[in-house]
Amino acid sequence: MPNHVIRVGDVEIMALSDGSLEFDLCNFFPTIPEEQWQPYDAHLTDEHKVRFNLGSYLIRADGRTILIDTGLGPRPKETPTAITSAGISPTRAGAGCRRFRRRGTG
Repeated sequence: MPNHVIRVGDVEIMALSDGSLEFDLCNFFPTIPEEQWQPYDAHLTDEHKVRFNLGSYLIRADGRTILIDTGLGPRPKETPTAITSAGISPTRAGAGCRRFRRRGTG
């Protein structure tokens, strides 16, 4: 089983990437001084930005397939490829699609 798939009982949960977003540290975390980021330099981009994965999850159980999408960012062309590579038709997964909006979470 690939490392991006876990099973909980009869439920299969597959992590997919819907792309990523990058932000300047000083704009996204304005209260954290620049020097406090030095221990995490290896996790930053070459431009010294922080990158966030826009993760989606494909859940399979009881013969149903559900795509849970973060709803952030544009719809990149990689998402259908990721779903197809998982052996799922994008139209089949789209039937149970739930998109979360930033203002409705945390």
